[in-house]
Amino acid sequence: MSGAVASRDGKDGVSDAFLELPSKVYASDPNWIPEEPESVSRAFSGENPWFAGRAARTFVVDGLARAAAFYDPALEINGERVAFFGYWESAGDAGADRAVMDDLRAWAREQGAQRLYGPIQFTTAHTYRFVVATEPNAMPMPAEPYNPLHYAGRIEALGFVVERRYLTLIVSAKDAARTYEKRAALHERLVSIGYRFEPLTAHVWMQNLDELYAVVESSFQDNFAYAPMTRAQFRVVAGESIARKLAPEVSSIVHAPSGEIAGFAVANPHYGPLIVASAGASRVRASDLSYEVHAPMLAKRGPLDYVLKTVCLVPEHQKVGLGAVVVALFGKKHVDAGGARVFGALTREDGVPRHLTAGIDGERWYALYSGAL
Repeated sequence: MSGAVASRDGKDGVSDAFLELPSKVYASDPNWIPEEPESVSRAFSGENPWFAGRAARTFVVDGLARAAAFYDPALEINGERVAFFGYWESAGDAGADRAVMDDLRAWAREQGAQRLYGPIQFTTAHTYRFVVATEPNAMPMPAEPYNPLHYAGRIEALGFVVERRYLTLIVSAKDAARTYEKRAALHERLVSIGYRFEPLTAHVWMQNLDELYAVVESSFQDNFAYAPMTRAQFRVVAGESIARKLAPEVSSIVHAPSGEIAGFAVANPHYGPLIVASAGASRVRASDLSYEVHAPMLAKRGPLDYVLKTVCLVPEHQKVGLGAVVVALFGKKHVDAGGARVFGALTREDGVPRHLTAGIDGERWYALYSGAL
């Protein structure tokens, strides 16, 4: 290893070395979605409301390895105070990897953490997990974990073990149609007792943002490692950036018989071909994606693939089978829109509704790691 570990407080921005490393690691990877340095710099600044009462620190060995650590004093998992690591990249130098993680662990212990989880970038509301297995030549999606597959071995060599596994299922249009057939009667019954399933447009999303915030918090509050967001944080993370990209023809919002929002399903076209490095001079930055502008560009290539990004339901309505119907309805809408494949994105391994799918065309696997401090 050459060079020492340089670190700085998370609110003080990131160094050039921190920002430049990914371009070195992925220089020959046509499917990499280039990191946006200005977005990373903005995240590690006083502009980020995450820093209200929380701490972070970045670590880098120039040209070789980097990571960031995050600590929320209000967050405990299984009775332990915890810290997260994220933004982990390695050029393959084992000594640099260990030096970065040794310093990161020492900082986490100083904060009072007893266990380290990762990769998690700030919170699980943002990108987290390593991808550990894919179909051949997999085209990544925006906000999907993406890394060299050997990262799993590198992080395990540093003493981390798999905490949880997740997967994305890839389903054909024909099998998506069969999925709905299995749940059509339940869909009709829920409609008959007053549930309303309506298209979720960008306008509807933004108009109902405050109520959607309450739905998200009630639905996700018991999720593993979830850190509650303020309304201000929700608007930053889940406001226009989500509304602008969602596909209204396959996204749904569900109103309960009483009229309040019972849940929603957000789906996007698979924007990957437009934003990967191999798109060259015509490449679109992920942060600039817009359904109105870029879905037509994708459609010129052929039938769209659609990604089911998030299904969120108020807990009391999950008991009536609403989740199964929302997922199956996405499959039907996908077929009605002339879609090609469905990507059911980033579901926890034990929560995957395999019984709702008539067949699987492919799988992508991801892992979240942990280690004692």
